[in-house]
Amino acid sequence: MCMPPDTWGEALLSDVNYNNPLTTFRSWCKCKGCGRIGEQIWVSVQNGLCTECRNQAKGAQVKPQESLVTQATSTQLMTAQPAASEALRAQLTSAEAWFAQMGAGAGVMPIKTQADLEFAAEVVRAIKAKAKEIEATKAPLTKPLNEMLSMVRGWFKPTEKAAEKAEADWKAAVLRSNKERTEEASKALLEAQRAHVAGDDKAVAAAVARVQPPEAVAGLSIRRTWKYRIVDESRVPREYLAVDHAKVSAALAASKTPGEVIPGIEFYQEEGLASR
Repeated sequence: MCMPPDTWGEALLSDVNYNNPLTTFRSWCKCKGCGRIGEQIWVSVQNGLCTECRNQAKGAQVKPQESLVTQATSTQLMTAQPAASEALRAQLTSAEAWFAQMGAGAGVMPIKTQADLEFAAEVVRAIKAKAKEIEATKAPLTKPLNEMLSMVRGWFKPTEKAAEKAEADWKAAVLRSNKERTEEASKALLEAQRAHVAGDDKAVAAAVARVQPPEAVAGLSIRRTWKYRIVDESRVPREYLAVDHAKVSAALAASKTPGEVIPGIEFYQEEGLASR
């Protein structure tokens, strides 16, 4: 005799929700519709039907679960309504567990027949529908917050830009001054050396007096950063060059031909699964 629904077969998922028609078992039990036995059949916990029988049943379709996420407003989620925030987080945690359970089935369910494929498609549709539900719940919460954030940033942006420019202008002026004073000190030292060789002590003293290199100032320091500039691209070694991925992608989109269309670069197709 077939076992009762709560003990059918080997559970694929932990903490099974028996109200979820997509929670399935690998069962040796008869399908309540076609009565097949003697093979492993994927049976709905809710109605005990295999995929083929569920598809054949008139008007049979997956019943949507009750919403895992209730609607809430951004204001309710603020500190004035901590209970609403806690409730939403609890419901999202429940939804996360539901997605994890659905995903776990993909690793153990064999997809060998057309019925298995149709069932897998049904699961994918249910997952996508639930994800859209979550996104639809998130949008009205995040949109006003993002709009407010954008507005406040707009208020501050001109002032922040002015502050950045003022600071940059003064730093540039200090760097120019330091450079000019350093160059003048170097020039004065060179003149002092020449005067010393010529035996002109008065000229040496005058030149040394002009040597006034910049000194450290509290709150300001010179930071030296190594950078590079390209002076002759044709002489740059191959290992320092990079593929122009934008040009390659454009060539790929225009060609759509498999093989080494560009020397050293192979065009190929990679399959993905779209669901509606």
